[in-house]
Amino acid sequence: MSETDSVTEVGPSDWVVRAGWVAKEQVGDEGILYDDRRDRIHVLNSTGSWIWEQCEQEIHVAELVSRFATFCARSPSEVSDDVEALLLDLLGHGLLQRRAAQS
Repeated sequence: MSETDSVTEVGPSDWVVRAGWVAKEQVGDEGILYDDRRDRIHVLNSTGSWIWEQCEQEIHVAELVSRFATFCARSPSEVSDDVEALLLDLLGHGLLQRRAAQS
């Protein structure tokens, strides 16, 4: 996987995984991420923190959407845009890494 600062989209056929230089602490419902490379802190709400936990191992975005839909008792089509938007934000901050689907 390569760095993803220039990623402008993420789709169901892509793969994501946590960046190895990011540490997480749980404080109440929030996840506090520390980017060691950039010396920055990011705060995730409980939903973002749950999604972050799912990215410990490389995961297919479609699988992540399916897990999250099950977790919040919704259909994948109801949550996919929100999950992909969060992943794109995390990728843009260098907190996740992405491997595009092979065509």
